[in-house]
Amino acid sequence: MRVISENIANADSTAPTSGGDPYRRKVPTFSAQLDRALDAQVVALGRVARDNSAFRVKYEPNNPAADAAGNVKYPNVNSLVEMTDMRDAQRSYEANLNVIGATRRMIQRTLETSKAARRGCARIAPSITGASQPPVSFSTATEASTRSTSKSR
Repeated sequence: MRVISENIANADSTAPTSGGDPYRRKVPTFSAQLDRALDAQVVALGRVARDNSAFRVKYEPNNPAADAAGNVKYPNVNSLVEMTDMRDAQRSYEANLNVIGATRRMIQRTLETSKAARRGCARIAPSITGASQPPVSFSTATEASTRSTSKSR
């Protein structure tokens, strides 16, 4: 976004000297790299290249940056293209933030589930270790429920 901002800021600048070249649009490059810690391909910012397309030329004989023929060179920056690129970069950034947020929520739920499972295993553990507990049948549970309901009335 820094490169795009620089391009937009210089979109209407002219050369500092008569007949000289104005600001030339910069284009970021990206490359795929292997992140050994993650064991995954990641995208990295490469070098910032210069766009070699032609400059815009306007006839302005009174402009101090005009050449002998009265033409002024303006940067090869199209503000509409730059704004579109900036919007794409912003949306990609927001999408990445959403992925990070979703990942955090999934990890949190996994930890909560793991904690709940460990608590559940602690209650089951005495029966696994051989401690005697009377089996609970459906009728026993129903009778206990009925007794506690009738006592509260």
